[in-house]
Amino acid sequence: MTAGARTRYPTGKITLLMSVDASMVIAGGTSIPVPLFGAVTLPIVFWMLASRAGVGPALCCAAYVVFVLCLPFVTSCLQRSLWAKAIRVRDERLKAISDLLSTIRVVKMYAWEDAMQENVKRLRDIELGWLFRVNLLDALLDCIYSSTSSVLMIILFSTLSVISPDVVLTPALSFSCVSLLYLTDLTMNGSGQALRNYNQAALSLKRIADFCTEVPQEEEKIPRRASFDELRGTVTMSRCSFSWTQSRVGTSEPQLTNVDLNIEPGSLVGIVGFVGSGKSSLLAAILGDMHRLEGSVSCYVSA
Repeated sequence: MTAGARTRYPTGKITLLMSVDASMVIAGGTSIPVPLFGAVTLPIVFWMLASRAGVGPALCCAAYVVFVLCLPFVTSCLQRSLWAKAIRVRDERLKAISDLLSTIRVVKMYAWEDAMQENVKRLRDIELGWLFRVNLLDALLDCIYSSTSSVLMIILFSTLSVISPDVVLTPALSFSCVSLLYLTDLTMNGSGQALRNYNQAALSLKRIADFCTEVPQEEEKIPRRASFDELRGTVTMSRCSFSWTQSRVGTSEPQLTNVDLNIEPGSLVGIVGFVGSGKSSLLAAILGDMHRLEGSVSCYVSA
């Protein structure tokens, strides 16, 4: 991975992609078939209901079911947006915790514990706020889906009394209609969870795809101008420019420009300069952690 990719994807975030995001993709694929097959059986259920209670009450029940099934098309965008914001804040919190753990000695030395703790708590409070909104929307959808069969009973018997007042509700008619309406729970009870898992799986799949399509570290071949044993330990740079990041279009602002360097084998070289002058960047360029924009580099590693 390039230096920019390692900055965007620390170890904690890669672990999340392999564990949490991968499990969300699996959950999204396993929770969809049951509500889908249940939706296929709904026309048969309402046809049998129409043969017992009449066409009018059955159509009213079917209209409510269609309305409930169309709710995901309205709420999926909102739900996905809320999940995206919650995941973004979670990544920032994990990055802050990773930075804290990696620099714990410096934090203890300068007594920065309170400041770092406040930063992590602030990100955690923001994350909890978005998770509360997500769970509130999920609870509302779960209430609608889980109460579908009860609402259908109210619609059925109320419309039956209005449209067909002469129909006598015998035990056979009542219990057969109730049992048919309970079959809709096969579709509705799992629809809320399926919608939630689908949105999470879509976001997780996009995050995994973005990680897998990152630009890999460019491996440059060592030029063979002489015997390898004679050149071992030599570092040569000629009119080189380096950058930490590289955009998709291939243009980026260089941090090191016009670098000329020639180190002989066995030499002891010291790099001095003011803070921010590029000492660490030069070492990173020699190690190949920076993007070379122009020039030529020859580094013969000593075994």
